[in-house]
Amino acid sequence: MIAGGATLGVVCGVLAVSLPVHGGPVAGGTASRSRSTSTVVSPTASTASTAATARPTTPTPTSTGTPSSPGPTATSPTTSPPTSPAAPSVVSQVGPGNLLGRDDFSAAGWDTSSLDIQVAPGEGQDLVGYCQQSDLGRLPGAGAPVRGNYTGRFTSASEVAATFHTPQEADAAYETVRGWLWDCRTGAYSPSAAPATIGPEVRVGLGGTHDTGVWSTIAFGTSGGVIGVVLVAERVAILQLRDPDPKAATVDRFMTSTATRLSAPSGGH
Repeated sequence: MIAGGATLGVVCGVLAVSLPVHGGPVAGGTASRSRSTSTVVSPTASTASTAATARPTTPTPTSTGTPSSPGPTATSPTTSPPTSPAAPSVVSQVGPGNLLGRDDFSAAGWDTSSLDIQVAPGEGQDLVGYCQQSDLGRLPGAGAPVRGNYTGRFTSASEVAATFHTPQEADAAYETVRGWLWDCRTGAYSPSAAPATIGPEVRVGLGGTHDTGVWSTIAFGTSGGVIGVVLVAERVAILQLRDPDPKAATVDRFMTSTATRLSAPSGGH
């Protein structure tokens, strides 16, 4: 429950009504075509993105971040293939301090008096997001992920974040997660026999030149919530909030807090 009697909800816990292990539910709609063409709005004025005519495309990153050049011709000299970038450095890897903390939940209006927070390396046995089709750490270029589980009396949340080798690989991972939401929304993919209803994609402006985030509501029977994905430079986070009555302003606050945490140096709470 949100402090003052209000309730909250929201891509990468526990409800009054149990949810599937993948995460919490949301409500139905359309997605924008790509990050570069969608309208970006401020955190306090997020709106549903323009309806897409196709599934969001996932860019194919290269080691240099530029389009791959054609292969050598019969008259052109051959060159050695580019080497793969090294894994993200220990300094750049996400740490517990890059995930949401108790203060973030309090600032968003949650009652944190009974909020239990468990943060650990890895992704756990179940996926954070209801629509996830694989672990975030299995996407190309991902470094070691960190996961947080936040369990309250009536509402709960889960988050997973990882640093990628390059901004281009992070961008590709972000678009992949958007594609997962699209698949859920259109019925192309469902992690359970009783599919959830996925709401329209809502974009949140996060301040940075390339920082961005989208979220969608989920409705699964009488339970619900929100799933969101945030991109900040080389880092991506998937967040799922479980609450039967999501409030847009609260979700935007969580998305903004997620971006702020991702942009900070690695560290603990």
